[in-house]
Amino acid sequence: MPSSLAPAPEAPPPVQRIRLRYRKLGPARFIGTREIGSVFLRAARRARLPLAFSHGHHPMPRLSFSPAIPLGFSSDDEYVDLDLTAATPPETVAARLAAELPEGLEPAGAAEVSRAAISIDAGIAAFVYEVDLAALDRPPSPDAVAAALERFARASSFPLRKHTRAGERTVDARRFVRTLALSAPQRLSLELAVGPEGTVKPGAFLGELFAIPPEEVPTLRVHKVATRFRAAAV
Repeated sequence: MPSSLAPAPEAPPPVQRIRLRYRKLGPARFIGTREIGSVFLRAARRARLPLAFSHGHHPMPRLSFSPAIPLGFSSDDEYVDLDLTAATPPETVAARLAAELPEGLEPAGAAEVSRAAISIDAGIAAFVYEVDLAALDRPPSPDAVAAALERFARASSFPLRKHTRAGERTVDARRFVRTLALSAPQRLSLELAVGPEGTVKPGAFLGELFAIPPEEVPTLRVHKVATRFRAAAV
């Protein structure tokens, strides 16, 4: 059989899944959703990690990320699952990637998880954010912040337009907000629940709550403090 017609060798099967927790800070805040997979793939190759690939004509790396944060957000608690074709200590995976990832992408821990475990997405219960209102060009006054928080606390519902692949719809943001409080002057602590229908974007919610002009919403400084998992997913 001519070599050009010979079947391509099958990729080695995955034998291990490593769940890596990492931070996304500084210049890495501007690495987009479509780029992050390529960045990790290049780092894994340079680190000589035995990364598993899917089968077929266009093999894809077996990397699975937690839901993407908006461009410009920073985070202390992002996740990626890496399927490997050879057993490797989790601490070795984290150390090798730390040496190859660009500035601002910082491994913060790693653990082996069952390959039969539910996905990262399916296990997430909530996200916790810190928001710096003072970063806005025209930040709301302390009195305006206090009044908005009081209005929200008293409201039985809070309609919010949500953009989805199926189009725009209105959701009740009140159902998603677990915690909303001042953590310091002009700084908010915000916890948003994640359910089968997803969640709401912190920028969209805060823009509506404080009547922030749409063009200013991207200048909000939002930092993800924690990703909360359901007990069964930990």
